Amino acid sequence: MNKILLNLLAVAFISAYSFGQTPTDNWKTNYDFDGDKTNDTVDVKFSGGGHCCYTIAVTLTSTQQKILMPFELDGGYVNSFDLSNPTNFFIKDYNNDGLPDMYLHIYAYNDEDFEIPAKIKRKYEIKTNRMFISFRNGKMMCSDLKE
Repeated sequence: MNKILLNLLAVAFISAYSFGQTPTDNWKTNYDFDGDKTNDTVDVKFSGGGHCCYTIAVTLTSTQQKILMPFELDGGYVNSFDLSNPTNFFIKDYNNDGLPDMYLHIYAYNDEDFEIPAKIKRKYEIKTNRMFISFRNGKMMCSDLKE
């Protein structure tokens, strides 16, 4: 194997071991975001191109509503979009309410932040490129990461 491939495998292993998820886990159906005791479904779309961009939607079982998140996430995933890069996207209970939340690094390329469109900032009341999403009563709730 060549050195680059070995390095990529090492990074994937370390990320999986460190954060309790492997890139092959079926993470898209492992979380109950709305608290109805039934796991919800995450859909990921890729816009194409060498490095850009992913969008995410969540279908909540409590409402059967598919909620599209209009935020672009950077590419750069080895297998496909997964939980192997927790500095860009990860799922866990960040606000300690007993339900999983999503952490997203939005409108970034190679970890460099770009301007978030003004209409997105206004509508979702966010100011930073690093944010959390949770779901309450079938609604998507957004908040900035407070560093």
